[in-house]
Amino acid sequence: MALQQRKRRQKAGLPEFVAVVLVCAAALPALAWWHSSARPPYRRVRGRILECEIRLTHYNATKGLNKVKLAYEYSLGGNTYSARWQGFWPAAESPNALPPDQIEALHDKSFPLVVLYKPGDPSHGVLHYADHGAPKLYAGLALGVLALAVLYFALFYPTWRERHRPAW
Repeated sequence: MALQQRKRRQKAGLPEFVAVVLVCAAALPALAWWHSSARPPYRRVRGRILECEIRLTHYNATKGLNKVKLAYEYSLGGNTYSARWQGFWPAAESPNALPPDQIEALHDKSFPLVVLYKPGDPSHGVLHYADHGAPKLYAGLALGVLALAVLYFALFYPTWRERHRPAW
């Protein structure tokens, strides 16, 4: 019967630490991406403009921006909700987007206003999406760090481990 030899386990060193850091760095933006895409989507309902005020503002710029103050209401499930919105009206990336030369259409009470609401809280309606591309940023960051981790595991880690293998 052969004598059993003790197996010596190699202690974790700098290469393993770098590997763990890369995996964690890829996991954090991936979780943020998943969290932002797992939220319940907004649903749409038709709204009605109650009052609208448009002012041309100049903040030390040669081109003026249209600042909009808007009061609107929408009905959902037999309830009527009203809200106010104030800010610079978007020209893109919104269901209510208008080019700057057509902003005066908001004075028309029959403007086809789209109100976005979350199914869990229909009393809180918004007129424009609020994420501004954050899911795309998280996805790009997660995929970039994941590519770095794969490159590290495929090329650098085996070479580094071989060079620093202890002689038993």
